[in-house]
Amino acid sequence: MLGRWLRKFIWKPFEIACRANPLIAIKITTTEPVLGVKCLKFHNLPIKFLSWFAGGYDYAVVYIIDNEIVFDSGFAWGQKSLNAYLEKEGMKKSIHTVINSHFHEDHIGNNNLFVKECDAEIFAHEKGLLDVNFVKDREFFRHFLFGNYVPSKVGKIGVAYQTLTRKFEVLETPGHTPDHICLYDPINKILLSGDLFINENLSCQLIEVDGPSWIASLHKCVEIEIEILLDGHGAIISGHELVKERLSNKIKYLETIKSRVEQLASTEKDIQVITAKVFDDCDFVNQLSLGEGWMSAITLGAFARSHLVKSFIKIS
Repeated sequence: MLGRWLRKFIWKPFEIACRANPLIAIKITTTEPVLGVKCLKFHNLPIKFLSWFAGGYDYAVVYIIDNEIVFDSGFAWGQKSLNAYLEKEGMKKSIHTVINSHFHEDHIGNNNLFVKECDAEIFAHEKGLLDVNFVKDREFFRHFLFGNYVPSKVGKIGVAYQTLTRKFEVLETPGHTPDHICLYDPINKILLSGDLFINENLSCQLIEVDGPSWIASLHKCVEIEIEILLDGHGAIISGHELVKERLSNKIKYLETIKSRVEQLASTEKDIQVITAKVFDDCDFVNQLSLGEGWMSAITLGAFARSHLVKSFIKIS
């Protein structure tokens, strides 16, 4: 009953307000973590607050490779700033390809801008084509965090893409989503990882998460030589051993969850109880979200630990 009243009188009006007045990027920061690869981050006060609250999960970034290929197009609310940046840097004539790591709106939000202003072609994994090519009804927080996504024509991704100076292989890395891919430069040993990593212990996920597939994808990337990992939310990890260590730590984290879930699921049949026992932290946010984690608290359960838990339960 309380939840219904909160949705009707607080969250629903808030969603309507976000549709009418989405977040506006007030600052753009550009770095060049690798020669020829630019990393664009969009900032504003609400997102900065979320970063503080969430421990780092604050924005998706846009990578521009050799002024030719874009990997992930970022939040739609950053479109005005991104358009101004492309104009200022003279990239509208040089960018020809946009590759989406997966279908979440914080990674595809400006596809339409690159089509309109650069006449670029957009590519994504075939398992995500329905979601990137069509608008669907979305929860309030997606309007607030991601902005108003306008679909553009997106084609099936190929096996490799290249600029004048380098070539990237497409690696299928499902788990975070079924359609997730990374780009790997085997010569310079660079991995553009999308949301493969994010951080080592982010437990709240959307309903499409697949824990076993995520672990397999991480193992795949540990086995290749990576000197620098460029994460879809801004983390830059340099050095082969450090990259391997950080990816291995995430594998251990997910495998620990998997082991706990499998053990509990043999006797307990209540997903909420299993989730609470797997994640037994007792901080205020965890209590507020009924054990589902901080992102569940601000998204009314759309992001939730139980999605990850359910993906590890096998029904024979």
